[in-house]
Amino acid sequence: MKKKIWIGLGVILLIGVMVGTAIYRNADAAIEVTVTQLKKEELNEVILVSGTLQPEKSFSVYPEVGRGSPELQIKFGDKVKKGTTLVKYENPSFQVKSKLQGTVVFIGDSHQGGSQPLVIVADPAKQKVIAEVSEFDALKIKKGQKVTVRSDALPDKKWSGKVIQVGDYPQSTEGIGGSSSQIMYPVEISLDKAASVKLGSRLIVEITTDSQSVDSLPEDAVVHRDGKDLVFVVDQGRAVEKEVKLGISGKGKVEIVSGVKADEEIIAKPPRDLEDGMEVKVK
Repeated sequence: MKKKIWIGLGVILLIGVMVGTAIYRNADAAIEVTVTQLKKEELNEVILVSGTLQPEKSFSVYPEVGRGSPELQIKFGDKVKKGTTLVKYENPSFQVKSKLQGTVVFIGDSHQGGSQPLVIVADPAKQKVIAEVSEFDALKIKKGQKVTVRSDALPDKKWSGKVIQVGDYPQSTEGIGGSSSQIMYPVEISLDKAASVKLGSRLIVEITTDSQSVDSLPEDAVVHRDGKDLVFVVDQGRAVEKEVKLGISGKGKVEIVSGVKADEEIIAKPPRDLEDGMEVKVK
């Protein structure tokens, strides 16, 4: 009889040990996380577009129809003054003089008519960038906003400038396959210092918009999965997945337009293997 009692007590003790071990393991299995909350931040959006390096001022000469063959009086690279004769025609009384002091930066084919320039005079030291932005971005860009310009040809260099004009009239750009067109607006940018690339070069343009006060989170608090932007909220010891709508971003922060509330605890750096419903423990 006593033997049976001891056996029963042993079984009860064993069950207790197993239950305790399971509880300990489950507690130990909870993932430790740090949390953050929505915070008001002054953020600037950076709009990334492409642009073309152009001279601030230029003077172009086009072939004159009906005046015979043009005779160039200059060559590529020549420095000319205002009033320098650039082109003469068979009629000696007709010649084209430069209206600008600068350098001959382009020489065309004197035997080819049409819309192709014959000569272009410009000052390579005085440059501007013409960028094209979408209708949506054009609403955010204003005169005086800061700009940074880079070139794929010189990846270690960058040049600063500012927006001097946003076009009021759009330019239409054909969409993929010509099936649709996207309305694009020209933005004119002045450079603080001449870029050390050739005129006509394509450039990477970063336009910094005016600051806005927004609800934000650190960028690494947001997880991108299956085309969705997600955060994990701590709720009763578990990670709860919530989809959020993002706005502007900058300085390692991103605007949260909707999806979470100001008083919710959001996991700051979710582990890659974190899933909805997992147990978590706040550090």
